[in-house]
Amino acid sequence: MNKWQCLVFCQMLFSITAHSQIDCATTDLDKIPGKWSWKKEGTAAQWQYMEPIRKEISRIMPKPVDGLVGAGSMAFWDQHAFYQKPSPRSYEFYFILKKYECLKGYNKLQPEGETGCWIYFLGNDIEGVKFPLENAGIIYSEELGSYLLAMNMEIRLDAAGNQLLYTSNKPGIFIPHCYYFSARKGLPRRKISNRELFTSYKTLHEKKVMENIRRFEKMILADEKTYTALTPAEKAAQPYWLVNGKKNIEILAGFRAAREKILNWYSGILKRKDLDSLAYVKKINESLFEPETLDAPTGNGFCVWAENPAFFDPARPKDEPQCLSLYIRRQDGQKPKKEFMDLFYQQFNLDVLAKMTGEPMKKSGLVNTLTASALEMKSDTRSAQQSLIKKIIRFDDLATGEFPAGWEGEHNISVKKVEGKNQLALDKKGYWYPRQYNQEIKDKFSLRFDLSWDKAMPYYNGLFTVSFGQVHYDNTSENYRTDLNPSSFWSLYDGYAGNYNRVVCWFDATGNNAGTLHVTSYQQNETKIADKKFTLPGFLSEKNTHVVKLERNGNNLLVYLDEKKEAEVENAFIPAVRYNLYTFSRYKGSEDPKDVYYLNHIKTAYE
Repeated sequence: MNKWQCLVFCQMLFSITAHSQIDCATTDLDKIPGKWSWKKEGTAAQWQYMEPIRKEISRIMPKPVDGLVGAGSMAFWDQHAFYQKPSPRSYEFYFILKKYECLKGYNKLQPEGETGCWIYFLGNDIEGVKFPLENAGIIYSEELGSYLLAMNMEIRLDAAGNQLLYTSNKPGIFIPHCYYFSARKGLPRRKISNRELFTSYKTLHEKKVMENIRRFEKMILADEKTYTALTPAEKAAQPYWLVNGKKNIEILAGFRAAREKILNWYSGILKRKDLDSLAYVKKINESLFEPETLDAPTGNGFCVWAENPAFFDPARPKDEPQCLSLYIRRQDGQKPKKEFMDLFYQQFNLDVLAKMTGEPMKKSGLVNTLTASALEMKSDTRSAQQSLIKKIIRFDDLATGEFPAGWEGEHNISVKKVEGKNQLALDKKGYWYPRQYNQEIKDKFSLRFDLSWDKAMPYYNGLFTVSFGQVHYDNTSENYRTDLNPSSFWSLYDGYAGNYNRVVCWFDATGNNAGTLHVTSYQQNETKIADKKFTLPGFLSEKNTHVVKLERNGNNLLVYLDEKKEAEVENAFIPAVRYNLYTFSRYKGSEDPKDVYYLNHIKTAYE
């Protein structure tokens, strides 16, 4: 850089840092020097306890990434881990990553307003305000002084021995909740017994129904007093007093009957022999009395969790982290955010968090990273994954109405018998995929399947969708991570808030007086790489059964119907992307019972 260039750059830098005034048309925002912005909330003790995290960030990143503003502070620093009982403070030490943006018309430099890149370290709890525990119902227990959550939770270990907390609010589906560090035994939540649940349930709903009984008793007495004071003429002119009074008396009788129902149920339930066994429920509900949901076979329902006062050592300082939870939200399609997150994943030493909570180090002398945690795999795990591969998937032996085993997704599909054959019926909006080892979808990969539909399918029908996506595979749970953002279920095949590189094929059985195929390839940031539409003349109401084959040839996508090539989309696949998941789905299906597609004989070939 010569003297003149140096002078110009220094002047620009001074202008940016001192006045935040730039030329929006010519300034490269990714080259603006990055900075940290610290808001010193919280207590001095909290900052002292979290200092090892800040030092580790400084180690891997002596200076902030260009083009990025990193904001850090304490959040919710004056809360306690438990709702009522004495407990340590629960607080969040966070980093929020924002890209610079230029306010056009004002030539003003500023951090963007919102971002999808966060890193949170939660002390003394597993449930953050921004990362709640997804549950199958919640009630408050006066007896236990705690909110009760219906859900399943379990600790799983990655290849290095780091603890990951997995949660489930849907039968059979566990998703990663957070990395968890603690030398303490168990969790800050505990499973409760049937006795504790039934007692809590009875107290809660009897109290609610008694509140309604007293409210209507007072209302009826007040109305009767007002009605009695009316003159005969006023009574004749205002008959609604009698009508409303009668309705309120009927409502009151209903509440009294509900109370008797609760008391009778409680009296009977206390005779169960398994009162001291762990409670397993279908769900729990604070608003409605639903005793039928309070019984589920062990292992097929949800445990009920209360706060665990025995977890914390009361003699330790209130701000000392006796457990730490690490949460990450990573939406880093923009260069400076990705650069920061890559550094964090590749170099941040998780053993720093282990040491803070008294856990032993997992990799003595080595750096225990998130990247290693995601990629490392035990040999038995790999073997288990590979055993999931089925080159041909049929539904011949399944019972009608059954959701196919080994599949993931929204459980609103089932096997139906159509023309004497078992088929997978796709009749509502959702996504589904066979649980396979994450083999890469490379050149010469093909996906073949039988596709049919109801001959009376309405003209305004939903679409059948096939997608090829790049999705992180969680080796610990042997499952694909489709939980990375709230819209991720749909982003596998739709253009809404997508978070994946993916190729999407929409099949329409009735469009254009025949059928249509629409193929779109998306980058992670939703930029369209390819977008083509084709007519499928073989798709007719009277010819409703076809063999479909989708094939990757280089970076092109080839589509065959009944062995005839009907479409080719050039450069549908991005060369640098590792596509590793195929999905089936319905898109915008109607409630018409004839709006249904059928799927069978799924065959894959990997090269």
